[in-house]
Amino acid sequence: VSTQSNGWGKENPTTDSKAEPSPNTWYCIIDDDGFALTANAKAMLAEERAKFITKGGQATSPLVIGSTHLYRKKKFKRVFAVGGPGIYFNEAALMATYTTKLDYCLPRHVYGGGDIRASFCLTDAGAHLLPIEHSYFDSPMRAIGEAKKYSKSPYPVGFHRMRHRHWAFRLAAIEAKRWAAKQLVTWADIQANFKEGPLFYRSQFYPREFENYTMLYFAMTRQQLAEYNRKRGRQPDMDPM
Repeated sequence: VSTQSNGWGKENPTTDSKAEPSPNTWYCIIDDDGFALTANAKAMLAEERAKFITKGGQATSPLVIGSTHLYRKKKFKRVFAVGGPGIYFNEAALMATYTTKLDYCLPRHVYGGGDIRASFCLTDAGAHLLPIEHSYFDSPMRAIGEAKKYSKSPYPVGFHRMRHRHWAFRLAAIEAKRWAAKQLVTWADIQANFKEGPLFYRSQFYPREFENYTMLYFAMTRQQLAEYNRKRGRQPDMDPM
């Protein structure tokens, strides 16, 4: 389910009515250009829940886990879980939003991003927000280029802004190999498979140091794009990003 949709809530997964929701049943909302590493995500969820309980949290508590960002609007400030690389929440959190709580919450939080609304509605219903560093806001290349950020986590869980299919195919191949060996994908795997070269340009690793490729792409005509790529030895219709 893409968090770009402000209709979040209409697409909620259904659950059976239970007196005690399962704390080990998890759901994930992720953008359509995001990629979640399944085994890594399972390991992360188990670890974060264990940490929460160790610090005095209840085993049955509703939990929301994800990379966080501070939302600002005038004097209003509040942290939310970013949906791009995935928002994870357990069944207890999902059930807490049922009945009238979700219907009341969604109209109150009118923001540009559906992930902001989803995160706020879950925490408004009583869920605990646990921030993580495992999920990255951007592509694997950007994560490598900003090593100080990604090195805070022991292993990757998800990525965002996966603009090309071959990026996702490469991640899927890495995950399949590790899955077969019953191992987690490591940051070393990401570094070994996403290197500067014919497929991955230096500007994708350090975009803030170079041109704004997104703006450049949308401002170009097809002819200008072809000329731009020709000068750089690329295919004429190749996306500059």
